[in-house]
Amino acid sequence: MERENAERLIEELIKRPGLREFNADKFANLLISLEMPESSRFHEEISDEKQYFFEYGKSHCLYLRRLLRNGNASGYKLSKPKEIFERLASKFGVYDSDALTRKLRRNQDIVNLMVQSAEHGNPFSMLARFDTAEYEIPGKESETKRPVLVILGLTDAEKTPIYEWESENTICEEQTRVFGIPV
Repeated sequence: MERENAERLIEELIKRPGLREFNADKFANLLISLEMPESSRFHEEISDEKQYFFEYGKSHCLYLRRLLRNGNASGYKLSKPKEIFERLASKFGVYDSDALTRKLRRNQDIVNLMVQSAEHGNPFSMLARFDTAEYEIPGKESETKRPVLVILGLTDAEKTPIYEWESENTICEEQTRVFGIPV
């Protein structure tokens, strides 16, 4: 990937509310190292590179999951087997980046934003994941898995559908433990 595109994606990721500090250079270099040939594919998988952050009673982890081709966002038809898998994954709270990319392409507001971004010279968007594990209260733990979608060239008002989509696809799990055993 070209350095300019990688740096712009990481700069936009830095601006996202709720994310803790991360090593931007490390993620930028990871994106630069990706081969992004011309393709009809919508997304390319990014290696499982992740960064951890810690604060009292919480740990956070930021993953870069998929690089998305904005120009290939529209015109998607979901096959029946993939639709069944996606519904089961959603029902059981499975966080799956492939299922999320399919959900993205079925959300016309987001597809329109990606096409608009491509028309303004931004060939790529990025799907990341931000996990937070809270263990401040002894015996009660919670984990939140939140997708983070980065689309370049949007105003703050245009980002509202992105934040709504992220919220709809956030998974929160709570677990109570008695003497260290999940109940």
